[in-house]
Amino acid sequence: MVLLTIIHSYPFLIPSVYPEITADTKVEKPDVFAEKQVMRKHIRNLLCTLAPREEKIIKLRYGIGCSSEKRNSLSEIGAMFGLSKERVRQIESEALHKLKESLNSHGVVVENLLIMLPLFGKGCTVY
Repeated sequence: MVLLTIIHSYPFLIPSVYPEITADTKVEKPDVFAEKQVMRKHIRNLLCTLAPREEKIIKLRYGIGCSSEKRNSLSEIGAMFGLSKERVRQIESEALHKLKESLNSHGVVVENLLIMLPLFGKGCTVY
């Protein structure tokens, strides 16, 4: 009874192995990390197939290649290129269509390419 009272009153006296067996949630699983790396490489290669302006618009729109991961609006991109936001949207749409077609020609069926683009995390620079 005295031992239970001590344990209840002073739980810090009991050695704990909890931190030793708990997975670190801050570290990405190796298989997920490897899959993302491969996907980044494929997307990087795909972006190189676009016209320079299309490539730049996609990178700006989805925050690819910038350390802040800032996604620019259509208006912001339009101001950079001297285009209307509708024209930027059209160019973005055409570029995404080209990327999908390129993936399909390589046997990769993608329902929504927009799911893949945000895989570029902070610090992943694409040139």
